[in-house]
Amino acid sequence: MLGGKGFLVIGYLLEKASRVHITRAVLEQFLSFAKYLDGLTHGAPLLKQLCDHILFNAAIWIHTPAKSSLPTVEEDPQENRREGLLRETDGGTQGEGVTIRRVGTVLQLMHTLKYYYWAINPLDSSGISPKGLNGPRPSQKEVISLRAFMLLFLKQLILKVW
Repeated sequence: MLGGKGFLVIGYLLEKASRVHITRAVLEQFLSFAKYLDGLTHGAPLLKQLCDHILFNAAIWIHTPAKSSLPTVEEDPQENRREGLLRETDGGTQGEGVTIRRVGTVLQLMHTLKYYYWAINPLDSSGISPKGLNGPRPSQKEVISLRAFMLLFLKQLILKVW
């Protein structure tokens, strides 16, 4: 699975799959799998692939109904689908590897905010070509809520590192 980039393949297939298959139950299964991998002694490389290719892959999640992730957010504002992954991205490692992974996560989430989770189409004002236009998107209000939680996650991630 690790050498064959199994999560890359699964992520690609999920990007191409019908959006009706990407549900809250699927998200919860991936999160429970991430927790399982986090508990393994040598699960960090697989956990990194799971986060990079599935859990933090905006191309998969941008077209999911907000109810797939927002109910989780409403249950506990400190836990959302991205913030809950803060512990998962650590992979139980210590030291410089964690910092590098967190920096990568910050960059990936900033890219996600810029290109996928925009509230107003940025093409006219900045020339940035938005992504995620090939399917239904969350409403502007839902995007703003998701952005707020992602930014909260980034704040906590940055403050934890520096």
